[in-house]
Parts: sequence; structure tokens; C-alpha cells
Amino acid sequence: MSGQNNEQMLEMYIFETEQNIEQLETLVLSSEKELGFAEDALHELFRLMHTIKGSSGMMSYQSLASVAHHLEDLFYYLREQQPQNVDYTILSDLVLEGIDLMKVELQKIKNGEEANSDTAPLIKSIEDYLQLLKQQNGAESETAVALAQPDSAGGFCA
Repeated sequence: MSGQNNEQMLEMYIFETEQNIEQLETLVLSSEKELGFAEDALHELFRLMHTIKGSSGMMSYQSLASVAHHLEDLFYYLREQQPQNVDYTILSDLVLEGIDLMKVELQKIKNGEEANSDTAPLIKSIEDYLQLLKQQNGAESETAVALAQPDSAGGFCA
């Protein structure tokens, strides 16, 4: 691939990623005002993270791809499991922290620098929050399953 094609791909990547980050930020801030994330917002947040993850991975920007991947996992869980116990303040803070990190990395790329921020603390925070969500909401799911199981007399647990 020629240098001109690489430069065009980079320009396209930067433009699209900036647009996606802007959309992410707008969605998170509007959801934060509403004290929760509507179902359509969760789908869009997941899609945007998925897009950033894929294009960043394709361009070999692992710091961006990794943060987007972990946020995508978080939104996948929220979208698919629809947990009831969600601290939306923590969720918004984590996503906004991820957005800030992606902006820093993108600025480095635009300046011709290496995008190499330490993403480990943020990724750990995202993973910890996802685990907490699963623990807090898993108990509800297990109780619902247990209540739906027949007891030894053929009735249902009450």
C-alpha cells in the first residue's frame, strides 16, 4: 500500500473516530441528565464502541481498541441483561473517562506521536464495575430462577 493510501486511511480513521467519540459524549451526557440509559441509547453506545474498537484495532491503535473493547463489554451486558441495580453515576464517569482517554490518544495520533497511554487503571475500573454489576444483579436472577423451579412436592417455591 502506498504512503498516500496510508495517509488517506489515517485521515479517514481520525475523522470517523472523532465523530464517534462526539456521539458517545453527547449520548452519555444526555443519558446522565435523565439519570439512566434508555434502551436505544444502550444499543447506540454499544455500536459506537464496537466501531471504535474495530477501526482502532485495524489501525493497530491498541490502547484505543482495548478501552473501547472493555466499554463495549459493559454495554453488551447492560443491553442484554437489563440489570435493575445500576449506579448510573459510576457508569457515566467510567465512560466519560474512557472518552477522555480516547481523545488524548487521538490527539497523539494527529500529532504523529505514539498512542501509548497506560490504559490498565481504567480497564481495571471498567472490569471491576462490570463484575460488581453482575454480582449485584446475579442474585436477583438466581432468586427468580429458584422461584420458578418446582419444589419436591411438585409446587413452586414461594
